[in-house]
Amino acid sequence: MYVLQSTKRAIIMEFVEGDRITDVETLKIKFGSAEKVSEVLIDIYARMIFLYGHVHCDAHPGNILIRK
Repeated sequence: MYVLQSTKRAIIMEFVEGDRITDVETLKIKFGSAEKVSEVLIDIYARMIFLYGHVHCDAHPGNILIRK
């Protein structure tokens, strides 16, 4: 298990594999439909806003990967 720490002088990044939200054909193959993935993504953002009070504000397709 890794313990990641960042400071004012260093930022720690992690490589995560996943499918792009814009790759509709792959989403259909892996998850049955792109609509299912969209519904889950909307639910995640609603929870961030209304339950947790923190939101990922740089939500563009380059920052969103889909994985099981």
